[in-house]
Amino acid sequence: MAKIIAIMNEKGGVGKSATAMILAYLLAKRGKKTCLHPDPAREGL
Repeated sequence: MAKIIAIMNEKGGVGKSATAMILAYLLAKRGKKTCLHPDPAREGL
C-alpha cells in the first residue's frame, strides 16, 4: 500500500525542499520507491 508524506510550512527558507530530498534519498536507499512532487507554485525542487 502506498503512503503519502507531505512536508509543509507556510514560511519560506525553513528547509522543506532539503528535508524532502534527504527523506526521499534515505527511503530509496532502503529500497522504497519514491517520487518527489513539487508544489505548482514552487519550482525549486
